[in-house]
Amino acid sequence: MGCIFIFALCVVIANALLLPNLACTGNLYIMPHQFLAEGLFMTVVVPVVLSGGSGSRLWPKSRQFYPKQLHKLYGDCTMLQHTLKRVDHLGEPIVICNNEQRFMVADQVQAIGQRAQIILDPIARNTAPAIAVAALSALQKSQDAIIVVLAADHLIENTEEFRRCLDIAIEAAEERKLVTFGVVPTKPETGYGYIKTAANNSPVKPVLQFVEKPNRELAEEYLAAGCYYWNSGMFVFPAAPLVDELERLQPELVRHARASLENAQKDLDFLRLGAANFEKCSNISIDYALMEHTSNAWTVPLLAGWSDLGSWDAVWDVAQKDDFGNSCEGDVILQDCHDCFVMADTRLVTLLGLNNLAVIETADGILVVDKTKSQDVKNIVS
Repeated sequence: MGCIFIFALCVVIANALLLPNLACTGNLYIMPHQFLAEGLFMTVVVPVVLSGGSGSRLWPKSRQFYPKQLHKLYGDCTMLQHTLKRVDHLGEPIVICNNEQRFMVADQVQAIGQRAQIILDPIARNTAPAIAVAALSALQKSQDAIIVVLAADHLIENTEEFRRCLDIAIEAAEERKLVTFGVVPTKPETGYGYIKTAANNSPVKPVLQFVEKPNRELAEEYLAAGCYYWNSGMFVFPAAPLVDELERLQPELVRHARASLENAQKDLDFLRLGAANFEKCSNISIDYALMEHTSNAWTVPLLAGWSDLGSWDAVWDVAQKDDFGNSCEGDVILQDCHDCFVMADTRLVTLLGLNNLAVIETADGILVVDKTKSQDVKNIVS
């Protein structure tokens, strides 16, 4: 008991002096309310970073074997590295990627001084199978584990606010709630799905409905209503209740995901899932597999400068601009241009008298697109 008391006292001091809401001890994320009179209770919180995707939406910069999360699109880090740093207070993460990207992912993790468990999925099977595997893996660490599921390619400008909301979501997950982050909409966006919640002031709101991408008129109605949020695709799940609910709704998926983990093979610093088992998993998102059907879906509103950077227009939107709304990277000359985004990798690119364009130049491909059509880039390269 003496050792427990000393350890608890150290963490309390860390809470008081370093961080207001949490303390870190290795791979354990310890909430202040988890110190009980009869001893010390610790919740293991495991970040899970999904680093997949086809690399088609930001072509030609992003490619199938070199997708956008491995690029530096803002700041001094790649998007994967930004994501890992955002949750570096939680401990060692799980990163799920494909075989072709494994060494690039490992190098980028190492470059920022982190360690990660890198799980290789043998075939693209959307988010539900990957999250199921991650939850089962976290349960090997603790039956009370909580997983924080993040896409590797999202922008969040305000890390402090994100972490504040993350604390709220983790506390809700400790109550066995299945939590997603609903981004507070700032404009009538038609490129995102929406989440409808109860209209109350609670920091954790029950989900009433998941809504597909709307047209402009509907998006304006959602913005005015005040109870619709952009579907961020980020989640905080208690691992055991998540697996239980998935077994109820998608029993075959869980069975194959569990078998793929049981038959996984260690390969250097990577864990290769059993291919014959994982390939039998349904190709389905966690929204369709679980969140749209469970009665235990909850949302934490998030207003922290979030974007999925899913188009060149979105990249331009968050980039630094000159007085005419232009943003340039590389060897670029503009004259009489407005609201353009130009990225030149290998040669000089010049624009004269043009407005609202994205021009992306690489060694083997050039894209010129009206920014209002940039959501459609994936259609010409798929």
